[in-house]
Amino acid sequence: MLFKFNYDLLFYGLYISTAVLIGLAFFRFKSVAKAYCMSLNVDPSSNIITVIPNQQIRITPDTTIISPRLEFLLPNEQIQEILDLFGTEISNQLITGVNSDFIIDTYLMPIIYSSNMTSLYLEIFNHFGC
Repeated sequence: MLFKFNYDLLFYGLYISTAVLIGLAFFRFKSVAKAYCMSLNVDPSSNIITVIPNQQIRITPDTTIISPRLEFLLPNEQIQEILDLFGTEISNQLITGVNSDFIIDTYLMPIIYSSNMTSLYLEIFNHFGC
């Protein structure tokens, strides 16, 4: 007794699984592309958040390395919210990854979008993006 294999079902299964994998890849790429590649330093004593790009700029004629930083002054309540969310041990420590992206999206982007220099800030962020 021979079993007749249905090749149509095999190809439909391959098409569907390929479409699902491509969809997941786009979803994953979208979340990776959203990352800012920035580190943060929260200073609760002065209420300043310092944004430090992970990439540095090298000026070739002098071989000087520039390490730019952006400082944002936040209200005491927002600094306290950040410390409540992530703990007091993050104060004056470098914050990276998902936590850094969350703080940038939640607390710094509203400041940037309400500023007159929005395009300048976004250009700096995009220049140092991944």
